[in-house]
Amino acid sequence: MSIALSLVCSDFLRHIPADDATQLARIAQFENTYPMGFSHFTALGKTVNLAEETLDIARAYLEIPALENLDFAESLTRQSLQTFQEFNRRRLQADALKLLGEIYKHRLPHQPATAAQFFLESRQLYQELDLTEKAIEIERLW
Repeated sequence: MSIALSLVCSDFLRHIPADDATQLARIAQFENTYPMGFSHFTALGKTVNLAEETLDIARAYLEIPALENLDFAESLTRQSLQTFQEFNRRRLQADALKLLGEIYKHRLPHQPATAAQFFLESRQLYQELDLTEKAIEIERLW
């Protein structure tokens, strides 16, 4: 929002005469709002990066026998998935859904339908994002 407001201000400044009475106020508004936008983007990046790292830790709890804890892996993955959904990070959302499918597949024969549902959602997202190789990878896991 702050970046958009700064860009509106800059566009306004582009079209007003140099002696316009609102010019100084618009310049100040521009110079005050874009740093706030950059701060929001920085916070967003940190949040998404943390969720990505959390997903890596969840995978370790699934794949490393000495660490195996499927409940904790699922909990961490769901936390990451929620972050990816909130910030509309669809590829990462697909990665989290894939990992949930792998977790539930690992729990077989207890919940094969749940694993299949996660794999289906993940594959669909990969296909929508035109990530064909990732979609094929999902089909192999199924």
